[in-house]
Amino acid sequence: MIVKILGAIDILAALVFLSVALGVKAPSEILIFFAVILFIKGLIFSLTGDLLSMQDVIYSLLLFTLIIFNLPAWILLVATFLLIAKGSLSFL
Repeated sequence: MIVKILGAIDILAALVFLSVALGVKAPSEILIFFAVILFIKGLIFSLTGDLLSMQDVIYSLLLFTLIIFNLPAWILLVATFLLIAKGSLSFL
């Protein structure tokens, strides 16, 4: 059950990336919320030995930079598709 919740968080964060890539400016509170959640989740699971969870740390850093800077859309789309793939595998 916890794996599905964590997968849903990944998919919701991917939707935030997608909305910013399509030109919809997300409120900074939402960006900070998902950045903190992904950062904590990435650190906890990477300390247990799951190196793929370092992706979450990278995505959280991207979300933090979106508060200040505008990133190119292709970077955000790559992050979107990778997070959707990672999150959807949690539901299998």
